[in-house]
Amino acid sequence: MLPTGGGAVSKVLVVDDDEAVRVSVCEILAAEGYETEAAMDGEQALALLGPDIDAMLLDLHLPKLDGIHVLNALDDGPVVIVLSAFEYRARSEVENRYSDRVCAFLQKPVPPPMLLQTLRRCMSA
Repeated sequence: MLPTGGGAVSKVLVVDDDEAVRVSVCEILAAEGYETEAAMDGEQALALLGPDIDAMLLDLHLPKLDGIHVLNALDDGPVVIVLSAFEYRARSEVENRYSDRVCAFLQKPVPPPMLLQTLRRCMSA
């Protein structure tokens, strides 16, 4: 489901412990017609996950429950795009181990056009 003028609005959960990142990503997505929810840690992310969430932008480095714990808790659910502030040294392990859940792996800061293009691609797959 992609945002369109008359169609259903896709809902994206943005999970990042950096408030500035959460706010700016939510603003970028809202400007493109997405509905957003935001969580600052893995516990909040799991509490907000539900059938209405179509995609999740997930930072791996979170307080309380990290992104790996969130990925482990997912059976079925939203399309996941992993965000990392630095080149995650176990990136290939994450991509291989969670290939059924993770659609893309982006290094922060992510230019808005790249973020939006990746989200659209992942949600249409």
